[in-house]
Amino acid sequence: DRLEKLSPNRYALICEGCSRADQLRAFDADYGWFPVGELKEGARGSGEFDGVDVAAKVTARYNWHFTCFPHGAKFMNFIENHDIAQTEGRSRRNARWDKGAQEQALVWIFTQDGMPMLFHGNEFGEAAAFSNFVRKPIDWTRAETPAGRERLAFVKKLIALRRTYPALTAAQGEDGVKPLRVSAKGVTACVRRGRGVKDVLVVQNWTSRAVRLTIPKQDAFAGRMLELEPYGWIVEELPDLAVCDGRGALQTGGAAWL
Repeated sequence: DRLEKLSPNRYALICEGCSRADQLRAFDADYGWFPVGELKEGARGSGEFDGVDVAAKVTARYNWHFTCFPHGAKFMNFIENHDIAQTEGRSRRNARWDKGAQEQALVWIFTQDGMPMLFHGNEFGEAAAFSNFVRKPIDWTRAETPAGRERLAFVKKLIALRRTYPALTAAQGEDGVKPLRVSAKGVTACVRRGRGVKDVLVVQNWTSRAVRLTIPKQDAFAGRMLELEPYGWIVEELPDLAVCDGRGALQTGGAAWL
């Protein structure tokens, strides 16, 4: 209340936790902690999100946020934060997950409900150890390596998607996201929407295998057969199409639709 009196509407407070009461009064947003932000160690070094079923966690988190948080609640999404990247007992996810898994996680934080946060070199694939208690500056020379430049280009394309498709940022919670049930295991799908903007379909294959699925009948994109490469994803705003084949190359055209 005192901050509001001193400087009305000129600040935002983000809660590091994720409690249903946080945004009733005190905070403007919570840490999203979903889906990849909350993953623990699991099967270390598996390459595929430490062996965790990310798709199942995405679906569960949609339901939890929609039913337990205030209407229009806001979240900050991330791959890592200072706790997850902490050196004690953990290695950086850029070192542990394979390239496709890392990129799929980035797609999620840039296309889903909430604000994307890049932590300590995520934008160029920083894999060096991090500690809250020892000052270790970001190694920016990695950004000039071929892998670093490729990652930066990928992140810039995701930023461009948010600017191109207003539905990705137009609304929060149920007003901005309609989850879709799909039969393919390891795949999530939703429609991003908002008042006065075109709906956008987002489908993600969270696995290292190719999948084929049909969009559910209850949606405007119904009946279309989609094939996704390992870690493939698609973002579509009718009548325009943006397709990623899982190798980091943003393309135009309907090559993924069957």
